[in-house]
Amino acid sequence: MTAYTARLGWLCMTALLGALLVLGGCGSSAPDTTMPADPPTPSDEEGPNPENLVSTTGTVTYVEMEGGFWAIITPDSTRYDPSGSLPDSLQTEGLEIRFRGEEKSSQPSIRMWGTPIDLLEAMPIDDTKDNSE
Repeated sequence: MTAYTARLGWLCMTALLGALLVLGGCGSSAPDTTMPADPPTPSDEEGPNPENLVSTTGTVTYVEMEGGFWAIITPDSTRYDPSGSLPDSLQTEGLEIRFRGEEKSSQPSIRMWGTPIDLLEAMPIDDTKDNSE
């Protein structure tokens, strides 16, 4: 019976050691694969580039292309793609607006329609001025 008990003890010790080795391999010793955050570029820290700022008026329109998107066309036919920065309250076909934004000419766009722009301000033009003089 002592030989049987000794074998059983060795078997239990071996199983325990094996379990510890397997569980130890599941730890967080793997290399960290997360990407570090990009450091801010000087242009991000300084705000909009003054050379790319535009301030004008335009007409809001819905373009039925690439799934559809809201855009702005100015009186001189310049087309701007606000890429989601046009507030919901201004997303009305034919609405005349005054806006200020930063052109992102170098920013790639899958839409290939107009000049990408980050709107900084946008408001409807008030056509209800008092003309009774």
